[in-house]
This record gives sequence, C-alpha cells and structure tokens, in this order.
Amino acid sequence: MVQFGPMLLKCNACGLAYYPEAPDAEALAELYGEQYFHGEEYHDYVAQRPALDANFRRRLQSVQAFLGPSAGVVELGCAYGFFLAMVADRVAWHVGFDVSRTAVEYARRELGVNATTDSFLDWEPSQPVSMVVMWDFVEHVGNPEAFLAKAASILDPGGHIVLTTGDIAALIPRIRGLRWRMIHPPTHVYYFTIASLSSVLERHGMRVVRVRHPAVWRNARAMLEQVVHSRPDGPVAKIGRSVAQSRVLDRIDLPLNLWDVMEVVAQKVR
Repeated sequence: MVQFGPMLLKCNACGLAYYPEAPDAEALAELYGEQYFHGEEYHDYVAQRPALDANFRRRLQSVQAFLGPSAGVVELGCAYGFFLAMVADRVAWHVGFDVSRTAVEYARRELGVNATTDSFLDWEPSQPVSMVVMWDFVEHVGNPEAFLAKAASILDPGGHIVLTTGDIAALIPRIRGLRWRMIHPPTHVYYFTIASLSSVLERHGMRVVRVRHPAVWRNARAMLEQVVHSRPDGPVAKIGRSVAQSRVLDRIDLPLNLWDVMEVVAQKVR
C-alpha cells in the first residue's frame, strides 16, 4: 500500500484505495442519522424518491432473470426501503438491513417492508437466500470483505450477490484523482476496481458473471446542490444557489452516466 493523498492508501497492484481510519459500528450509526438523508448527503431523500425509484426499477429489471416467486432477497443498506417495496411482491420473502434507525422506521411504517437495524453479520437466515443486494453499500463500511463473505456464506448454491459501487479505475476518477466526486471519507471508506472487487468475491466462492456501468438517475436540484457544495466560493456557486431554490428542479430527474459507477453480479459456485 502507498499513500494516496492525505487520507487514503492505495494498492499499486489492484488499484484498491481505502481510508484507514474507518468508522466503527457506533460511528456509522451516527454518520447515517437523519441529517445524512435530509441535508448532508441528500437534500431530502424521501422527496428524491422518483429519481431513486428510477434507478431501482432499472436495477431490478437487470437482475429479474435471477429471481423467481420462491426467491428470498436480502438487501444491505436498505435505507428508506424503496427497493424492498419494489421487490416485496415478486419474491417469497425479503429483509433489509440498515444502521439508520430513522430510515428503517420509515421503511417499516410507511412502506410495510421488513427492515431492521439488527447486525447482518450476526444474523442467520431461517429460509433459503437466493440473492443478496448491496446498492451503493460496500464503499461505506470499514470491513466490506466481512459483509461479502457473510453474504456468500448464506447464499444457496447458484445464488447471486448484486452490488453497485464506484469504480476508481474508470476514466473520470483517473482524470480527477483526489477530486473525484466519490472520494469523501469517512462516509466513503473503500474505493474498488473491478479487479479488486472480483478478487474478494472469488476468495469466498463467488464468480463474477456480469459487470456494467449503467446511468444513474439523479434529481436536478440535488445535482446542482452537489456542484455548489464542491465549489462553494465564486460567482458560479452564487448563481447555483439561486437557481437551486426553484421548486421546478424538484420535478426534474435526469440520467447521468460518467461510467464511474459499476454494477457487479456474482454467482455462488462453491
């Protein structure tokens, strides 16, 4: 490992980068409190549901062939339960895990899905598991291999792990370096390449069967606020803040593809 900027370490062999001062479970719960979803990372996670649902619909379509009415689905980092709500009626059973109590309470109360703040690493399923889903999850935890290993261990033979995360070997991260929009520890701790992620999965009996870099749907206001936040000074920021006040932007959702987010599907082979 070599130093990569002031806060990260990077492997010259596989390209994996990580933040060595990863938060523990208690710190994670604090990081992903209500403010994370309403004011910090997201302007308003619930208000942005149309854009988030657009992503989840496409992700569900991409993995639908691996699911059936008898399937059991586990989601890690389920947040407010939007994906679980989509998949619940298509499978035999589901459960979602998240450290945010506020998000889980909303998912259970408003959407009626099975979500919990219990520890996934301590959980043992009582029914067969067909798929473990990790949408934008593995970059947030201090020991992603532990979660991938656990997921692989509970899967039925032939079952799948499906995940999305940033691809630090993509063109934009290579051009932007430490200014890449996804580098913001401590909320993003690990920065994978296809090679480094495949290596971890293979160590635990998984074989990568598909990798793609899909577009991500974003709310127009959220995108503008992210730009302003990254460049808080100067005339561009001032104009951006003014435009961001328009409620019209809340109703505009757009696909954005910088080819730096990867969707990986891996199948259990042993």
